[in-house]
Amino acid sequence: MATVTHVLSGAGAPPSAPPSVGAHYVNTTNGDQYLAKGTASAADWVKQGGGGGSAPSEVLHITGAGNFSLGPQHAVVEAPLNNIPENEIGAVDIETASSRQFDLHVKGNADSVFFVGTAGGVDLPGGTFIVGMQRNWASTREYGFQIRGIDLAGEAWARVYYDAIAGTMTMLVLADMPAPA
Repeated sequence: MATVTHVLSGAGAPPSAPPSVGAHYVNTTNGDQYLAKGTASAADWVKQGGGGGSAPSEVLHITGAGNFSLGPQHAVVEAPLNNIPENEIGAVDIETASSRQFDLHVKGNADSVFFVGTAGGVDLPGGTFIVGMQRNWASTREYGFQIRGIDLAGEAWARVYYDAIAGTMTMLVLADMPAPA
């Protein structure tokens, strides 16, 4: 039987009941993340993190072309590809010193390119991998991933895992939706 993972986002706390147990919600205003424990009401969303504030919780907003550094405080990268001018490149750079994971939300249909990769383009000897992609909108590179807005033509949610010890980067695609016709 197929498993459906709902990943939702919006400005502010989730306003309505979750669509399924285990659904994820990201508050794009402040990066707060919620996990659904039921489906009866908005009270079934459980805010994640906390416990001393050491967990990453902020959203890194890609606002145009250029390189954006993924800091230790960032749990989510919000990348509206239409913010990157046509025929230009945007990128999120991951420091290679320590392993980490973050959620990636990409959307748009502009003729622009977005990279998720190691700072300075350091090659990953263990390889790069994409799992669960339904449409062909991303490709692997020696240092990470390339996403073309014109190929995406919609939106996707993924979790990116960088393993500093193994020298690998994996993008697990959670949701991949074409733009409505």
